[in-house]
Amino acid sequence: MVQRLLGPDDPTVKSIFGAKSPADLAADLVDKSGLKDLGVRKKLLDGGAAAINASKDPMILFAKRVDADARAVRKDFEDNVDAPLVKNFRPAGPGPVQAVRHIGRPGCDFTLRLSYGLVKGMTRRAAMSRPSPPWPAHSTVRPAPRRSSCRKAG
Repeated sequence: MVQRLLGPDDPTVKSIFGAKSPADLAADLVDKSGLKDLGVRKKLLDGGAAAINASKDPMILFAKRVDADARAVRKDFEDNVDAPLVKNFRPAGPGPVQAVRHIGRPGCDFTLRLSYGLVKGMTRRAAMSRPSPPWPAHSTVRPAPRRSSCRKAG
């Protein structure tokens, strides 16, 4: 993507890829890197920054090669995109929870129910231990639902 955006003659692209195509570079890095071995990673972790700086692993050398340019791009993004957004951000109003907290149950105006947290189902054992409704299970007569505060037009 970088090669397509900046062009193959860009100095950054040349420093990243050299004479290789992106696919060839990726294949070489993955094939020749020893970081897939747990023992190598443990040695680097135990050795700290000195071991990483002394490493000749192609993946680490590649990361060092692109680090300065990547940090410059990130700093530019933070200064010219993130900072103005954070500076000029102003909430449009109360959040959705505060806006509907006083409503309670949704009415006939299709107000969304908002909830937070993990949605859990009921296990069969919990369902069986619940008290049965006051009407027979085979009955089609049910208690009247609570009256809605919304009135039908007409």
